[in-house]
Amino acid sequence: MKRSRILIILLFVFAIVLICNFAYTAPPKKMSMGLFSPANHCITTEASVVISGTVKGVLSVKINGVDAYVDDTGLFQVEMPLSMGKNLILIQGVSGKKKLFIKRKVLRRQRIFIAQEPVLLSEKKTLYDMEKNLYDKAIQIQSQETIEGLSGDQKDQLEEQKQQLVEESAKIDQMKQDIAKKLAELDKDKKNVTALASLGILKPSDKVNLDDKIVRAELAIIAVKAKGLPIEDVADDVYKDVPRDFWAAAYIKAAVDNGIMKPYPDGSFKPLAWVTQAEGKAFFDKLKSIKL
Repeated sequence: MKRSRILIILLFVFAIVLICNFAYTAPPKKMSMGLFSPANHCITTEASVVISGTVKGVLSVKINGVDAYVDDTGLFQVEMPLSMGKNLILIQGVSGKKKLFIKRKVLRRQRIFIAQEPVLLSEKKTLYDMEKNLYDKAIQIQSQETIEGLSGDQKDQLEEQKQQLVEESAKIDQMKQDIAKKLAELDKDKKNVTALASLGILKPSDKVNLDDKIVRAELAIIAVKAKGLPIEDVADDVYKDVPRDFWAAAYIKAAVDNGIMKPYPDGSFKPLAWVTQAEGKAFFDKLKSIKL
């Protein structure tokens, strides 16, 4: 009887343990995903970008819908081709029904070679050589001043040379300021041209000459495309010198309606007039930088 009672108790305990084991569910692993590269709003001129990162508690990783290999430590790395212009990259970590998302925006820019750039860089190199030559002269004068027994004429000659060095130094300082200003302007212009070319608005040749001219109608087209403004059919003449069938009439109307360009006080637009440097600078200031 005692044996039967013990056996029943053991069977009861075993059943409870069995039920508990079936009822217990392991807590879900915490999911996490981090990205090493690329940085968000990355700008590059390369044809591809490396996407790398690490995951935990994630069964699979997809990049723009394509499976990425994840090693045993949770690391993944994929090289992805880029289209010219804006690229949206979606990194997705999946574990059952749960998903994690990371978005990255990458802008691939056109490689631009500005015709004025080599000239300015050459001027900068010449300036460096002038500074080095000036330094060598100063060392030479300093060395001569230590010589004992110099005559009055020799001392006067050294003073004259020192005065020349002061004048040359002031001239070089002014040249440095001028070149720095030109390089800053070139950099700004290069960014504007590169942004427009990257978005397919401009189709530059192998070299872009910033001194090349365009007419106001062409500038209107660039402005409207850069801003992504809608183009509507033109039913009536836009201005007295822009008839409705003019090749850029719709773009001119959109540019003016959105405050990017203005007509002249006499009611004309002068679509075939050359764009002045001042107009070009004002245009880019209004347009601001093109962002992702």
